Amino acid sequence: MAKQLENEMVKAGVAVLVVDPNTGNNETAAIYDRLRQSIPSNGSSIGLDCEGTDGHKGHLGPLMVQVASRTVAVVEVPVAAGEYSGQLRELLADKDIQKIVCQGKEDILSLRRCRPSMEVLGPVVDLQDMTRLPKNPTPGLAAILSEGDPERVAWSKQSFKKKGWWGLESSEDMLEEPGFVSYAAADAWGTLLAYEQLTGQAPSKPARLEIVGEVLGSCLFAMCVLKFCGVSST
Repeated sequence: MAKQLENEMVKAGVAVLVVDPNTGNNETAAIYDRLRQSIPSNGSSIGLDCEGTDGHKGHLGPLMVQVASRTVAVVEVPVAAGEYSGQLRELLADKDIQKIVCQGKEDILSLRRCRPSMEVLGPVVDLQDMTRLPKNPTPGLAAILSEGDPERVAWSKQSFKKKGWWGLESSEDMLEEPGFVSYAAADAWGTLLAYEQLTGQAPSKPARLEIVGEVLGSCLFAMCVLKFCGVSST
């Protein structure tokens, strides 16, 4: 059965947290602390994505920025054009945390146009450089998730164009549009998931079944040996 990205994020129990102009400094700090605490110390990586990179006529950064670990996704909009929280800036500038993007060149350029400029430092990995899919047309996130899925299941995600979301011209419009915040959060979360799939870090259901099968097989073999030797198992 095909997997739908936003639905899979819900099934995984991912907490989606929003930082907007009404979010106080203490709450913002608590949100990013929660995100940081959810990042594994071994192989520290987050998914990174932006929406509305042509917003503000392309001069003042994106309209929305999303960052995600396996269990927490943070969606932030600026308090004013190009003005994002210090916590987000510190996270993106943290050289110890690897950032995973999908076709992220425009996102990174857009972040540099913020006030002040936001730099994405540390290792930055773009999924399009990892996939073996044809480069023309450029593969989207759903196609890369399908390629990396350990069960070889096809993935899908909501269509930005079909939803008419290209008409959202402000951060406020994006926050108020039903389903958009979930869509945006899933982009960052799915980007990290795709990276883990392609690198073999994602949990594999077939692998767990194989382990169970090996254990059962070993038990049956032991019982047969005991029976053959005339030893009771009780």
